[in-house]
Amino acid sequence: MPPRSSRNGFTLLELMVSLVILTLVVLMISRIFTTSTSAVTRGSHDALLDEAARFVLDNLQTDISQALIRTNVPFRVDSVSVGDALYFISTATRRQLLGMPRDLAPVQIRSRQSLDLVSALNRRVVFEYIANSQVGTQAARKNLIRQSDYYDGTKPDFQSDREYTEELEDADGLTAQAVLTFMNFRINGNQSNSAPPRFVDIIIGLCSANDMRQAMRIYKTRGDDEAEYFLAIHERVYTRRIHIPNLGTSLLEFE
Repeated sequence: MPPRSSRNGFTLLELMVSLVILTLVVLMISRIFTTSTSAVTRGSHDALLDEAARFVLDNLQTDISQALIRTNVPFRVDSVSVGDALYFISTATRRQLLGMPRDLAPVQIRSRQSLDLVSALNRRVVFEYIANSQVGTQAARKNLIRQSDYYDGTKPDFQSDREYTEELEDADGLTAQAVLTFMNFRINGNQSNSAPPRFVDIIIGLCSANDMRQAMRIYKTRGDDEAEYFLAIHERVYTRRIHIPNLGTSLLEFE
């Protein structure tokens, strides 16, 4: 009986099984890298929004605190005129846009109509600040955030007359990294309150510029509701409570 010869190479079935296993391994590795990259990107977006939120809230808090010690700002603490209590809040944004002193801001915001702040501000205002890591460098001025053209205080407003620009650029060609989606104020925890103000709650919404771009793509292909839903998931909401000391003054007005 002749000896049995040893087999060399692989059968077609073995090659196919090996290719399938190799493909699965590659897909698994790719998925791990994709998930990791996505997590890192989302983390950097969240860190950016946290930084932007602190910047915006710090500016607003500064204005409120300074308004309390300036006699030429009409901050009233008596019950009949509490509607004027948020006059000065708009100036944090206005003075950066117009270079105007705080008490010359041409916008008056009433506490009973606090959402008017969003519609009253220039919708293309750019917030700029100096990042700690960039002080003294040519890149010190950083275009961190812009106010959205697509929100009107409570929900996105994707209208044809507010045509979306893919680059999210302002008039100077600076590309935004984050979008201020809404800004709201409450006195003593309420939209309207006839009692003297004891504290002001500032509530702002932010999303990354990338998320706003994606929302607009969804809007163009699937409509307003889907875009709103996407932003509701990816939007981050921040709040800060600023306590107002009663210094015994019942009325502060322009002289």
